[in-house]
Amino acid sequence: MELVIDASIVFTAIIGKGVTKDIIFSTAVTLYAPEFLFEEIAEHMARIEKLSGISANDFDTLIEKLKSAIKAVPKEKFEKFLKGAREIVSAIASAEDDVEYIALSMSMNDVPIWSNDGHFKKHSAIKAFNTAELVAHLKSSGTLFS
Repeated sequence: MELVIDASIVFTAIIGKGVTKDIIFSTAVTLYAPEFLFEEIAEHMARIEKLSGISANDFDTLIEKLKSAIKAVPKEKFEKFLKGAREIVSAIASAEDDVEYIALSMSMNDVPIWSNDGHFKKHSAIKAFNTAELVAHLKSSGTLFS
């Protein structure tokens, strides 16, 4: 299953333990994100290290693993969808950061977005799963946790 993964999910995976990491590193999903995802993680590195309690070395190792599990897509690949994504963001009163995730999804024939941010569900043009919904979907399809 292909998904566009947003930063909140990655932050959850870094900080916590459990199903989010299991899904990210499973073969049941193929994950994509705008390139800026890893820049955003780097910007919040000190806070993430503090919340997670992991060392800088362990953090770097985990980031490398995440980079191998999540395909970072350059903005040029979905640039022509940015205008439409901005219109959606305006309609759902979402954050400007969401534009690239929505544009990437649109560029991939509306691949669902994996996010725990509820505002993605406020627009009919966006298909989104929160983690609980994704787990249920993967269980029901027998793809994961069967």
